[in-house]
Formats: sequence, structure tokens, C-alpha cells
Amino acid sequence: MKKHLLIFLTPVFLLALLFTINMKLPATGAQLKGIRKLDFDRSSGTVTLQAEEASLTAILSQLRDRHKIEVVVPNLTDRPVTVDIVKAPLPEVLRRILPYGSRFHFVIGEGDISLAGNSGQKKPGRAEVKPRGFPTKDKTPPSANAGPAKLAPERVVLSQTNGARGTKLAPQDSRPETKIKEPRKPVADAHSYARLNLLIKRQGGIEIVRFMEVEGTYNPPTTINGEFIYAAFVGGQVVFVGSIQDPLGVRSYLQDYGHSAEQADSGTFVISLPERFLNRTTLNQSVIRFFYLAETAPRTELLTPQTFPKLRQYLKPAGEIGPRELIAAFGRRYERRTQR
Repeated sequence: MKKHLLIFLTPVFLLALLFTINMKLPATGAQLKGIRKLDFDRSSGTVTLQAEEASLTAILSQLRDRHKIEVVVPNLTDRPVTVDIVKAPLPEVLRRILPYGSRFHFVIGEGDISLAGNSGQKKPGRAEVKPRGFPTKDKTPPSANAGPAKLAPERVVLSQTNGARGTKLAPQDSRPETKIKEPRKPVADAHSYARLNLLIKRQGGIEIVRFMEVEGTYNPPTTINGEFIYAAFVGGQVVFVGSIQDPLGVRSYLQDYGHSAEQADSGTFVISLPERFLNRTTLNQSVIRFFYLAETAPRTELLTPQTFPKLRQYLKPAGEIGPRELIAAFGRRYERRTQR
């Protein structure tokens, strides 16, 4: 009797166990909420982020703990984030997941990278830690301007004396002589892009403070990041567009992230242009025009040379820089280096 009862109960017990496990498993095709994927490619500076109502602070914590990227945002409040981004530049990803208009900067490893436009501007009165190991303004290593370096204990060797009265043991430097570094040869496939420091005045007028050539490849964001739009024309055709916050805007650091109608008398800002604008022939045919974007303009549209004509009806001219100013600034870009 017990043997027949055991044979009957075993299938019943297995069916009950399978039913319990099936109830605990998520339905087929259901999306798990939270951070599904977060990767950072250091070679290209791109981020892949797939999240479904994930915590913003959790995303920033993973960037810090797993990828050594410290993101600093004044008065940050947590909020849910739902995005599907594949290999986009880190600054563009941060602009998409942070509240609109947020000021931020980020640190990768030991280098503090400040972004132009709506980032890199810290809260007044806050002390900032300067990065170490970076070249100085005259391109010399920091140790060239520092005082004599102290020797480590294992590097100190005592010199010999004859034992005469008044003689002292003097430390000798046992470090090998440093060789003079040869200038780095240019890499054949190296890339660079143009960066312009600009000054704008409320009464009108925009002028170039400095024209710089920066090593690397510039990947412009395609989202509208502010109400100040700039467009570069070559031969009358728009070939490059970008956006930043109003350089004249007077902003606070409250929870509203500084939306204000007030304007300063003048302001400085930075824009970047692709490598083709490092050529005199191109600059001789170029004009950079600046506009204010109306509040009624659609901001979900991607900002590219192809979509720029759709925004023309919402743009108010704010000034321009012609080929003569561009050529003159391009010729002065190495003046500070040669004067040293």
C-alpha cells in the first residue's frame, strides 16, 4: 500500500514544483527594468547604455565604479532613465540622461576634462583640484618648473670620507642620468580639429579671441543642447552646425538649473569645428553665423546640416564671423608659442 501511494505522490510533487518555478520566472519577452547594459570604450570615448526606468544615480555610480568616470553635477536629483544608446560620445550620453540644461564636468582617470557650452563651468567659490601630470602652458613637463626633487631612501648612497675632523657624509644621487627626449615625430594618420575661443557682446558683435588646433577627432553631438545655435557655411552651403547655452545668460545654481532672462554685457564661449576648417582655402570661403533659437522651436529634431533649414524660421541672427577674421586668427594661432 505504501509503495503504491509513493508512486502516485511523486508525479504530483514534481508538477507542483514545476508550477512554482514557472510562476517565479518572468514572462517570455518581458523587459527587465533597470540597467541592462553599460559599456565604455576608452579608445573611442563612446558609451553604450541600455536602461529601462533605471536610477540616474545608479548609472553614474556604475560609471564611477566600473569605468573610473567621475561625473560631477551641481544639485543633482535622482530620476528614472529610459534610453537605448549604442556607441555614442560620452558628453552626448550625459546630456541625454541628465536633466535639460544641467551643468556638469567629468573626470576620467587622473585627467579632468572640461566640456564647452553647458559643462565645465563650476559653482563659484568652490575649490577645484588641478590634474597632475599634465603639461604646462608652454608644453613642458610640470617637473621642469618645480624645485629640486627629494630622493627616495633607497636612492641615497653615502659618500666615503677620510675621517678628518669637520668632514660630513654627503648624499649622492644614484639615479641614472636622464636622456634628452627627442621631439615626437608626427604620426601619419593623426587627426586634429579647430577650436575657437570667442567673445560676444550684448550690444552686438562677435570676435575671435584665439584660434587653436587640437589633436584628435571631433564627433559633434546631434542634439540641441541650448538656445544659442551656430552654423558654418562654406561657399554659401551649411556644412556644420552646433548648439550651446546662451553665453550672455546669467544663471543661478538652484534646482531650476539657472533658467533666466537676464543677460550679461559680454561673455566668452568655445566652439569646435571639424578638420577641414584648418585649411586656408576652406577658411577663405567660410562664414560662421550665430543665432538665438525661439522658445517655440521644436527641440526633439536632430541638429544636422540636413535638418538646419527646418529651424530657420525659429532663428534670430546674433552675429557672424567672416573669412577675413578667420584667416587672420588662423595665422595667429601659434603666436603665443613662438613668443616664449
